[in-house]
Amino acid sequence: MIKAWFNDIIRRPDPDSQFPKRALLHDLSRLCAFFGHDRVEEEVMPALITFHVDPNWVLRAAFCLHIPAACAFVGRVATEQFVVPCIENALIDVEEKVVAKAIGALTSLATMGLLNR
Repeated sequence: MIKAWFNDIIRRPDPDSQFPKRALLHDLSRLCAFFGHDRVEEEVMPALITFHVDPNWVLRAAFCLHIPAACAFVGRVATEQFVVPCIENALIDVEEKVVAKAIGALTSLATMGLLNR
């Protein structure tokens, strides 16, 4: 039931879908704990990564703010392969608040020891 709910929220294309998507990001640690490592890597992270290109800048900023919680769960390799390119993309976002959150995300990832470079 939770997986169906998660997939329903992720796939919503309407502009009002930003609110439940931001709610998912807000409690990302618990969501990751619920799904477990393998499902987070295979299903949750690929879905969340789509948020970094959402037309709504608030969702893009929320992605940068909260994604380090999922990175702590999946580890360095997945973080560097999948999340860091998204954050690098956010560093050149047209909205400065997204850029600020991206810098904060890189700082968090570096502090957690999840970046080699």
